[in-house]
Amino acid sequence: MSPPNYAPFVFSRDYTMDLTMITQAQIIVQVRMEAGFTLQDLLTAAQDGAAGLPMGTLGRIWYHALVFTCKERLEKSRL
Repeated sequence: MSPPNYAPFVFSRDYTMDLTMITQAQIIVQVRMEAGFTLQDLLTAAQDGAAGLPMGTLGRIWYHALVFTCKERLEKSRL
């Protein structure tokens, strides 16, 4: 199953998240869930990480990719 096409997913004019980041975030979330983490745990950690980094940094973009992926999975699990 191929991931949906989110590229580019623009958060602001300062930075963009592309399909590669989404795909890698999906893998990270899957591996962490297999290790016993819940989606809510991962979402909280990603939001905390993104909030602690300056706007426009690559790290913040990666955290937003994780937030996006966790929120997407939470929404799907509620359907």
